[in-house]
Amino acid sequence: MRDLIATGLALFLGVIGIFYAYGLFGSSNSNSQIQETFLELQQARTELSAYANQNGGYGTAAFTNAQIAALQLLPTQATAGGVATDQWRGGITITGNTSNFFADYTNIDSSSCTKLITKTPANSGITGIAVAATVAALAAATVNALPISAANGTTACAAATNAVRFVIQG
Repeated sequence: MRDLIATGLALFLGVIGIFYAYGLFGSSNSNSQIQETFLELQQARTELSAYANQNGGYGTAAFTNAQIAALQLLPTQATAGGVATDQWRGGITITGNTSNFFADYTNIDSSSCTKLITKTPANSGITGIAVAATVAALAAATVNALPISAANGTTACAAATNAVRFVIQG
């Protein structure tokens, strides 16, 4: 009887351990995605500043995937396969806006979206963030000044998947 209880307890603790480890990994993975996004944005800012100095500004056109790769606007893992892809397997679009530029990320789940927009570092060159349910709706979305509170982040990221536009000063 004791062996049966001991086996049952061991199985129970093993299952609890698996759920605990999954919870830790899931949280860690989400934080890693957020940090990687900020690193990508900083690389884009650095590389596009040099581009703007050489070309008299950012222009107003979207950079093609080939240009993003050639100008090394994003790390190579973000442009693998010839398409700029974010950590949530959505697209990344970089568009000039004369004196600054937009970096649009897509397919971001609501929880990650909230973390992403509320944890945007101060003095990172990001001057505002817009959120919409689709990329097409980003143009009409309100650009929120930083910092964004948790309550406002939750409201902005209410859709199951979101598109996020970072307005970045060069």
